Amino acid sequence: MRQGRLQLKSGTAASLHKIIGHTISDKSRVAIHPTTNEVAYLAGSVIAITTPTFTSARYLFNSSGRSFCSLAFSQTGKYLAAGEASSKRPEILVFETRGKSEPVASIKGHRSGVKAMVFSKDDEYLISLGEQGDTRIMLWDWRAEKRIDSKKLKHEFDSLNYSISGDYFITTGAQNVKFWSIESNPNTNSKELTYKNIDMGGRKDKVFVDSCSNSDTVFVITESVSYTHLTLPTICSV
Repeated sequence: MRQGRLQLKSGTAASLHKIIGHTISDKSRVAIHPTTNEVAYLAGSVIAITTPTFTSARYLFNSSGRSFCSLAFSQTGKYLAAGEASSKRPEILVFETRGKSEPVASIKGHRSGVKAMVFSKDDEYLISLGEQGDTRIMLWDWRAEKRIDSKKLKHEFDSLNYSISGDYFITTGAQNVKFWSIESNPNTNSKELTYKNIDMGGRKDKVFVDSCSNSDTVFVITESVSYTHLTLPTICSV
């Protein structure tokens, strides 16, 4: 199946002209290109990539017909990862944003849908978070289609975000905020995921649903739409 085209039984081709509707239920199903500000969003098994003004679009398809539930542009904007929704052994497909319409990599490891993903700042690694029923966070060498590390989480998490510096990433959930990094393991000579639990003080009973950051501050948002902020010196001293 090629970009923007469906092959009919008669052998003629039909071009996808327009998508009516979408399957956006949370921010993981939308991604913004880091340099062009193009918007990628999901409509079942189709990815639409539009201009910021929505005046034109191009499309990527999942040839299996299975629906996607998460998207992530790489830090450089060269790649777009799409995670499948709940199914048996869901896949993560990685596409070139300015290349052929077929995926350049396909990886499997989660047991249910892929809730969220982020790329490392050099595009070398991909981190993925499983949906409910598969509370695992995984580190991938996506070009080699190889899982490097996997951590079982005690709690379900609502969000996965990289810091603006790209030096660490953040998971948030019920009564839990973790800061993660990719470190070298001297015993195995490979990369692994490490984390720190952040003490949220008087807000530790809250449900933390999302986070964002600037150069020296991380903002953590609660279910009740209040927020707290943490400075990097505080985080690094934990």
